Amino acid sequence: AGEVPDGWYTHGRAGKQDLDTGNVIQMTDSWDTAEQYAGSNGSQWMIAPSDDAVVGDMTDSDKRSEIAAKFFDDYKTGKLSPALDDIASIATQEEIADQLNPSKIVSSAELWDDRDFAAWASDRAAIDFVKVDSGAIVLNKDKMKSKKVE
Repeated sequence: AGEVPDGWYTHGRAGKQDLDTGNVIQMTDSWDTAEQYAGSNGSQWMIAPSDDAVVGDMTDSDKRSEIAAKFFDDYKTGKLSPALDDIASIATQEEIADQLNPSKIVSSAELWDDRDFAAWASDRAAIDFVKVDSGAIVLNKDKMKSKKVE
């Protein structure tokens, strides 16, 4: 299938012809992986951040540390939801930072799999689109470009 164009990612939807996941959209840079997820009755998509999207680059350790510090500041000042309080109470700031760049997004998006955390990051860290070593994650669907692959 060739390479995914630079700046774009791919997503496979099993049994669906839309991008209405009800949660964040996780993507990879592998056509083969997206094709496997789509299967014979699904759809495959190319997705990139819109021109006005705020992209959080979690491949940058300083950016991960900054987000983790903000998360723990909110924890210490009682601004997190109970579910996020639970996460903060059992993790260190370094562990949170590490989970912001999942090593294999197709296996686990780690913290990004948590709807409460994704909503917090979109709101408090003002991130629309997250870049990680193994792909990307859309937090705000209004800030993405998508093309269905036929």
